Amino acid sequence: MQRLIILFLVLLPTFALSEENPKHMVQVTPRGFGVGAAYETTYPRNESIFRDFNIFRGNIDLNYTYTVTPRVQVGGILSNNSEKRTYATKAGQTGRVSINDLLVGMSLYWNFDDEIMHSWYMGFIFAVLNHEEEYSKNVFNYLEDDKNSETYELIVGKRFDLKKWGLINIKYSPSFSLYTQRARKDYDDDGLQDGVGVSVQAIKFDILF
Repeated sequence: MQRLIILFLVLLPTFALSEENPKHMVQVTPRGFGVGAAYETTYPRNESIFRDFNIFRGNIDLNYTYTVTPRVQVGGILSNNSEKRTYATKAGQTGRVSINDLLVGMSLYWNFDDEIMHSWYMGFIFAVLNHEEEYSKNVFNYLEDDKNSETYELIVGKRFDLKKWGLINIKYSPSFSLYTQRARKDYDDDGLQDGVGVSVQAIKFDILF
């Protein structure tokens, strides 16, 4: 949520002027747009085998949509979230844990009204997720996990004005979606197959310019 507030404050001057026929759109959710990083150090208890345990987290969540016509929008999605844990034990052993998620996708939106800034819309997203985990073997049992999945998502939503707060090109855009996911690689080896789910995005904003 902090990133969301900071993003609004940074972009507000840029989008202060109304755009009659916006050609570009980015979507903002609590984890759906931005670049961030965090570092965390843990102080082990006396009974722990660890002397040091540190965590670095990084994320990139980007999306962009181009308006081909007032009714049709096409775009792309890129999301990369990684976590690296480095540790040292009281016995002098060192190692690391590495976890990485990379998602790449394409989006297609149909607006039910030529007034794109206020329209109901339907969207379709196809995305591929690759999940990798690797654990050092001197403390943890060695594990190397490489999982892959494909997601097909159908979205329905509506854009609402925020003019009374002085936000002309930023629209509140809650949505509901149904999705199905197909398992690949180690997901499949683990006995996981196709899955289905629902998602409600209550905190979601579209920036059109």
